[in-house]
Amino acid sequence: MMGSIATILILALLAVIVFYCIRSLAKGGSSCGGNCSSCGGSCNHCGSGKGHGAIDAEEVRRQVEILKSEAVAVACGGGTCCVPFEQAECFRISFVKDGQILGSMISSSGLRGTKEKIALLKNCTVNRVICRGIGAGALSQLEAAGIPCDVVREEGCDAAVRGTAA
Repeated sequence: MMGSIATILILALLAVIVFYCIRSLAKGGSSCGGNCSSCGGSCNHCGSGKGHGAIDAEEVRRQVEILKSEAVAVACGGGTCCVPFEQAECFRISFVKDGQILGSMISSSGLRGTKEKIALLKNCTVNRVICRGIGAGALSQLEAAGIPCDVVREEGCDAAVRGTAA
């Protein structure tokens, strides 16, 4: 009797472990197919409410100055890179110079509302935003803030970040 209970408990524990491993892969796997170096092929920085080592605007401006680069923000959310602007929970801000991505940082996650997102991008002196779609209202607010927006398909994210999209 004790042997069968122990076996059942071990099988239940293994089932829980397998469930969490599959769930983790589903949430944290790169929906960019690993092709998006702006995400490093790992797009699980959003959706957790944490933003791995979330940065502030001053740090982004400092990196832009040190690297003599431009800051390009990719809208990310729910474990996915290059989402529509309205679905962005955070931004992967990449530092780009001469078509090369020199590094990147994650903005604070849990962003809500267009005004909050645009204020963050403006404070970070972002030169360009890349997303998979954007509404007319958000686009006009971005344009009013002087931030151009490139709408791309997910597989075109990396080329867009580097400024080499066709």
